[in-house]
Amino acid sequence: MKFSKTFTWLSKSLVNHSNFKGFFEPLIQLIFSGWSASGYRAKVITIRDENTSVYSLVLKVSKRWKGFKAGQHVEITTIQDGARISRIFSISSPRKLFTTKRIIELTIRKQENGRITPWIYETFKAGHIITLSQAQGDFTIPSHTKPLLFIAGGSGITPFRSMLADYAQSHYLSDVKLMYYAQNNDHLFSQELQKLQDEHSKINISLINTKDSGHINSAHLNQHCDDFANREIFICGPDGMIQTSEELLLSNGIDQEK
Repeated sequence: MKFSKTFTWLSKSLVNHSNFKGFFEPLIQLIFSGWSASGYRAKVITIRDENTSVYSLVLKVSKRWKGFKAGQHVEITTIQDGARISRIFSISSPRKLFTTKRIIELTIRKQENGRITPWIYETFKAGHIITLSQAQGDFTIPSHTKPLLFIAGGSGITPFRSMLADYAQSHYLSDVKLMYYAQNNDHLFSQELQKLQDEHSKINISLINTKDSGHINSAHLNQHCDDFANREIFICGPDGMIQTSEELLLSNGIDQEK
C-alpha cells in the first residue's frame, strides 16, 4: 500500500507451494540433497553475529539465481527433523556484493521461544546447502527522484541497509533520510550507517534511542525530517511501530493513495 505524499510499508507472509514436481522432490533429495523443483541452491559461507539476538546468514547463491533489487526478500527452505520448512527474510546486503561475488546476506533476529530462527543459528555451518527462492517484493526504491524518508525499528533496518548502500552507488539527484529506532542504542550496522552518511552528502542518518526519546511521534518527524510531507516514505519494523506510524502520518494530513 502507498499513501500520497507517499507512505509505503513492508508486509511479510509465508507462501505455501503445491505442485506436481513437489510430489517427487523428497524422493530426489534422497540422492541429491540440494536439489529443488522450485528453488535454487545456496551454500552457507558463515553466520556472523550482529549482536546477542541478531545474526547475518551469509550465502553463496547458485549461478542460476537472477539477483535482486535492494529492499526485496527471499524464501529459504531447508529440512528440520525430517520436515521441510520455509521462512521469508529480507536481503540486507548491498547488490554490489552479489554482482561481484554472488554473495547475499540475510540478517535475522532470533525470535524469543522461536522454533526456527534460533535453530538456524545453532545448526547451519559453513558448507550447509539450502534452497532459495528468487527475490520477491516491491518494497524497492522508486525510479523517480523524489526525496525519500526511511523509518526503521529494530531489525526492520535490514532492507534499508541494502537500499542505502544501493542509493550510495547510484546517481539519484534527491536525498534520503533515515530515522532508525532501537532500544538502548542497540542499532544494527551503526558504524556502517555512519560511514555512509560521512561519505555521501545526500544520505542523512538519525539513530534514535527509544529508552531516552520514546517512540515515533510528531515532534520526532519535525525534528529529524521536517519536510516529510514532500517525501516518499518507507517503513519497516514491528507491527506496533508500523501501526503507530500509519496513524501518525494520517493525522498529519498524509492521505492514503488508492
